[in-house]
Amino acid sequence: MSKLENLRAKPRVYEIDGLNFTFKPIKWKESIDMAQNSKALGELLVKTIKENYPDATDDEIENIKPESIEQFIAAMLLTNGKTIPETITRIPKEVK
Repeated sequence: MSKLENLRAKPRVYEIDGLNFTFKPIKWKESIDMAQNSKALGELLVKTIKENYPDATDDEIENIKPESIEQFIAAMLLTNGKTIPETITRIPKEVK
């Protein structure tokens, strides 16, 4: 094991509206992209959904309700050790 192994973030599983999703930590370069570009955040959300549910259609993903998107954003932030802003009120449960 590398000396840097303890610095690596680990994937986390959250339940969102009755479905379990594994959220992988983002790489630091992706973090910079997300901070500068909301499109990058949307792309990461779609990628996460497709990785967990490959049969999800584009139409299904495009029509996910805002309350669920809020939970996706919260889960992404928590997975990456970020603080959740007060404006996000729907926090998903972590599945252990």
